[in-house]
Amino acid sequence: MKNRLQYLYIFMAWLSVRAYVYFYNWQYFSADNADDSTFHMWYLPPDYIANHFIESLIYLRGEPPLPQIIVGILIKLFGWPFTIPVDSMLLSIAALANAFLMRSILMRYAFGAKLATAIAILWCIYPANLGVEVSAFPIAFYEALPGFIFTLGLWLYLKCFDKNAASCKASAWVWLFGLSCAMLSMSRSTLSWIFILPVMACFFIPGDRKKIIAGFFAITFQLLWSLKNYAVYGQFNLETASDVGQNIFSTILNTGNYDDFYSYSVKKHPDDPFVLIGLPCLAAYDLPCIEKHFPGTKNHDSELESRLSIHGKLYGESYFLHDLSKKLKPLYADYLFHNPAAALRMIAKSYRLFWGNIYWQVSYIKGLDADPIILQVNSLMEKYKLANITAIHSIGILAALLIPVAGVRQKSLSGLQAGFLFAFLGFSYVAVISSLGDHGENARYRVDVESFAWLLPFMAYRCLRHLKEKTNNV
Repeated sequence: MKNRLQYLYIFMAWLSVRAYVYFYNWQYFSADNADDSTFHMWYLPPDYIANHFIESLIYLRGEPPLPQIIVGILIKLFGWPFTIPVDSMLLSIAALANAFLMRSILMRYAFGAKLATAIAILWCIYPANLGVEVSAFPIAFYEALPGFIFTLGLWLYLKCFDKNAASCKASAWVWLFGLSCAMLSMSRSTLSWIFILPVMACFFIPGDRKKIIAGFFAITFQLLWSLKNYAVYGQFNLETASDVGQNIFSTILNTGNYDDFYSYSVKKHPDDPFVLIGLPCLAAYDLPCIEKHFPGTKNHDSELESRLSIHGKLYGESYFLHDLSKKLKPLYADYLFHNPAAALRMIAKSYRLFWGNIYWQVSYIKGLDADPIILQVNSLMEKYKLANITAIHSIGILAALLIPVAGVRQKSLSGLQAGFLFAFLGFSYVAVISSLGDHGENARYRVDVESFAWLLPFMAYRCLRHLKEKTNNV
């Protein structure tokens, strides 16, 4: 009965806050959804989705398809522009599900129901979540969707360590965990290499070793999508976004490393016209100058357009962007490998932005942009964030170092230890990848793992307590 009441408290907090936000923001929903000016950067054009969805998904997008599929389903069901904010409503429901999952995870780590419920309620009233939800397009699906799947994946992973799951020859929890990780890798291009995490995680699940197969679901989906891109664009890359090169160069410029990068690249490739002339053109944003170094791409783009029954322009993907990335990636990797001090400086500078104020740097609520309640709650949450940052970088790192050592001694990991490592490594992956491959928008990437930022201090504390108790008992 108490559990039901606590779930009701969470639901009522979620419902009352969203009723307040939706009421004051309602007038802005229609205008935001009808604005196609930035829509094309992240999604297929709405008329393409409505009339040529499968074809345009294959030929016009190289990025992972899950956000496009969800948007496609919504447009097919409700038309475009949406008359009601079904996109925001879907993300709001995901936020509620996230709160329930976070409560369950905290209780699994032996925290009391009251504390777990309080954390879930705070998650429901978190202004950063509210801002992301009400500005669902154009970018929020790329943040909020993997954020929910990460939490779901952790919850499912912990279920794999239940006694009944370990005794089953093929536990449904294991396969659901593998499927959630496949969805994660298909949710955005920055997670193209996340398949390494479920492969590692499945080795710690007790029971039949065949369960490791579930860990390979993500890489299987990733390979299939990469093969699709190879068939269309003639390039095979596991990182599926065409704008990798642009993001890389943005990091180089905005962290103040361009001169050093250019000098190093010229020394290594003194006869390469792209390095000698193309990089300065790119630094000056001189597009015609850069295109001269890729003379065949326009013909390839035209050829690709002619294969479409739509006879429209390419949106978000092109041979030029793929070829630019192909040139920049090896130069960047070589520079980082031979200049580790510069790489650490770049990560440190970008990582500070990773911990920025999500509400103001990613999205805010237009109808309540000066609302004292929202602003005060957000200010308090930012102070709470400082405690999280301190905990993650102290007891979180300590737990991440001690748990593998304990695992070697025990020849296995407990469910709580394995779950912590899954969350910690997932969080670390997003933090490092976003800091190496982008700059200025890093707080946007933290939305992917914000629930982990909330959970990790509690998970680390419990794991360290268990390690201490075991040491004292020996």
